[in-house]
Amino acid sequence: MLIKITEAQGGLWSIVSITGRIDNNTAPELKVRLLPCIAGLNTGVIVDLGGVDYISSAGVRVLIMAAKEQQAKQSSLILCNLSSELQEFFNLAGVNTVFNIVPKLPDALVAKP
Repeated sequence: MLIKITEAQGGLWSIVSITGRIDNNTAPELKVRLLPCIAGLNTGVIVDLGGVDYISSAGVRVLIMAAKEQQAKQSSLILCNLSSELQEFFNLAGVNTVFNIVPKLPDALVAKP
């Protein structure tokens, strides 16, 4: 299954919504599409993972790269709408502390970019 990436504006935030399975086969596509998208933005970025039912360590690496790129621009990257399975994976992998993770999109929109 391919992944779908859509962009939208939400106030001071750019919202990147991802749908699909992020595994070793689709993580390269995510990298090719997400990182250039973020590179061109001068706003905080919210990555909505509500449509993602699985993420591998390769997918997490892409998100870490995106977070580092935002940090280099002194801007924020927030993850939201993680399923309980994704949240558990992030916790077990120890990367939950790397990201600012909020439960829902409205929670992210009120944060400071």
